[in-house]
Amino acid sequence: MKLRLFLFTVLLTACSTDTPPIPPTSDSGTPMDSGLADSGVEPMCDNGERDGDESAIDCGGSCDPCADGENCTAADDCQSNVCERGRCLVPSCTDEVRNGDETGVDCGGDCDLCGGGQPCTSNDECLSGACRSGMCTMSSCEDGRLNGDETDIDCGGDTCPACDGGLDCVDRDDCVSLICASGTCTMPACNDRVQNQDETSVDCGGATCPACRDGLACMVDADCEGMRCFDGGCVSCEDRIQNAEETAVDCGGPLCDPCADGESCLVDGDCAGGACEGNLCVSCSDGELNQDETDVDCGGATCAGCRDGLACLVDGDCSATGATCAGGSCVSCTDRVRNRDETDVDCGGSICAGCTTGLLCTVDADCASNICDPPTMRCNAPGCGDGVLNGAETDLDCGGGSCLGCDPGEACVLPRDCLSGVCTGGTCDAPSCTDGVRNGGETDVDCGGPTACPRCADRQLCSVDGDCTAGICSIPPGRCGTFSGCHWGLIAQETQFSDATIQGLFTSNGHSFDVLNNNGTSAVHSSDPAVLSRYTHIVFHEHDRTLTAAEQTALNNWIMAGGRLIVTGYDSLGSPTDSALASVVRCASPGDGPFSGSLTVVDATHPIALGPAQTFTMGQTLTSGSTDHDQCTPTAGAVRIVSVSSSSKVQIAEGIGGAGGMVVYWNGNGSTSGPLVDWVGTSGTQPALQNLFVNTLNHLCTGP
Repeated sequence: MKLRLFLFTVLLTACSTDTPPIPPTSDSGTPMDSGLADSGVEPMCDNGERDGDESAIDCGGSCDPCADGENCTAADDCQSNVCERGRCLVPSCTDEVRNGDETGVDCGGDCDLCGGGQPCTSNDECLSGACRSGMCTMSSCEDGRLNGDETDIDCGGDTCPACDGGLDCVDRDDCVSLICASGTCTMPACNDRVQNQDETSVDCGGATCPACRDGLACMVDADCEGMRCFDGGCVSCEDRIQNAEETAVDCGGPLCDPCADGESCLVDGDCAGGACEGNLCVSCSDGELNQDETDVDCGGATCAGCRDGLACLVDGDCSATGATCAGGSCVSCTDRVRNRDETDVDCGGSICAGCTTGLLCTVDADCASNICDPPTMRCNAPGCGDGVLNGAETDLDCGGGSCLGCDPGEACVLPRDCLSGVCTGGTCDAPSCTDGVRNGGETDVDCGGPTACPRCADRQLCSVDGDCTAGICSIPPGRCGTFSGCHWGLIAQETQFSDATIQGLFTSNGHSFDVLNNNGTSAVHSSDPAVLSRYTHIVFHEHDRTLTAAEQTALNNWIMAGGRLIVTGYDSLGSPTDSALASVVRCASPGDGPFSGSLTVVDATHPIALGPAQTFTMGQTLTSGSTDHDQCTPTAGAVRIVSVSSSSKVQIAEGIGGAGGMVVYWNGNGSTSGPLVDWVGTSGTQPALQNLFVNTLNHLCTGP
């Protein structure tokens, strides 16, 4: 503020030393509709609630005036006597109201000296330098003449008040607007790039100009676009800074959105998951064992039940239908392990459904047919126990494809006619440890089980620790050894999974695999439930064809039982349009195109985008290895993670069935019968696409 001291010697020598009180202020300010209505209840003014005609809690209306920044409906609701935009403003030297420490209207105190006729308490509050009987006397700045160092009549220069717009000036200090252009003061405005009027920052804030953006100066909330003034600066829930009441950057507290998992918090309400534990937000999808979970993100009173093989305390901690908690782990009739009182894997006994033909049984009730064959203790098919060699049977009541396989020494035509799966010279052989068939109680081909066969190597199928060379059977997935990754079946239409680079993405990240090449157009692997049942995790490549009905049924049943599937391939949904595969991968409106290689990350919060190979950010752009993609719109709960034009490049559906089934669709990825270019690393944004694939493998292997 420019100090203006004008001395009138004659007045100073005769000035009274009395300091009469300042007259009371008069009401001023324009009423503002803040949307606050009188509740019709008598105001209490001290109950911590807004009631009656109060404009804010316990102030305004019939109560005491409100402090700066509080809600108001009229000027007299405010201590400053200024109500604008529904908020009480801080006193200023341009609000045309005597408030703050002013002795007159917008003068005295911290404002400019007062002109003649304005209230005063001492000589140094007056422009004339003389305070008489509580009023400033007139000065030469009020004589209607251009004199002294005034730049225009009664304004400008070192002594008189600054000039309004349109009056003469010499420099910026001569003008109220602080702008002297070609010898004339401009009118103050909200776009003149100068902080003037009652602006709190350049061209914003105060009663006249628009509110200020984040980071600019303010005095009350109403000065800010986000209606939050903190420590003299405008803040918001979008300024990428932790400030005000936020518990983490732009989240938490009473005003911002709740925080994501892992962000700082003080109370449960600060968290999107509704739980604050150890000052960090936790939930049932944060990848951590917390709250009362019995395993990571499952079990307990809050989260969903755990899938088979995960830790539990009681049966209610488990998700699968009919699941129980046995030995601290969830087991069920879909865990692909023979446990509890099952007579064969996931069937028989008092809990699971009856077993199908050929599976082990103890009593008739263990079989779907209600026929348990006494000599073999296996379930027989209906009609195969009539004591007559008939139908397609190759021997009495056995063989032929519909009846139970025949015992060693009985007649056969094909291996399937025999319980051992070995038919030599028209006669069924007894199971052996060298016949290349899983039989005779073996848990995998020629190993394991209560037999004299060798123990199984790591990654081979097992039921108990004793089946394994390493003495460890990891359940699930019911395979020998201890390992960080999973065992995958890699089904390729031709030989794409023979590629050493793709195989390296599995082995270098702790996974193992079986390569099942030449699935062909007849789907020799993907339509066979027996092949699918050997794996809990499968990558399935196909192109330029449509799924068979048997293939669709087999894949859907496998996923519903907890299988986790990745589907990829050029023209897998379009040319020709494959509605059957679209149903499996949860895509609506399948078809050919888009023909683009421009990819965008559209969900950076999903675990697939978060690592471990690479973290992807929202809006990050990538280039695919090929430009031929198909139309896929997520449906049935699927989530798009990466987009290509208006279609999904990568999407996932989770929680399918009661055992945690998942299916990922990876659009495009090659041409005709060529290599899977996104994964072999020869084109596109690399190694980002390979890292995204590794992230996907990890999530399907470890996700709940």
